[in-house]
Amino acid sequence: MQRGMIMYQSDIERFAFLFLCGKRDRAILMGIEKMTFSDLDRLTYVTDF
Repeated sequence: MQRGMIMYQSDIERFAFLFLCGKRDRAILMGIEKMTFSDLDRLTYVTDF
């Protein structure tokens, strides 16, 4: 492994979640698009399971 290339479990999980998300959800979670209350409600539900 190269020096400085350590990935923590939280980084791996975040990357995997963003990879599985749809394009719009990814943009919301990365701060590119604004999140509405319905987006928050839906994404909160998705992350619980």
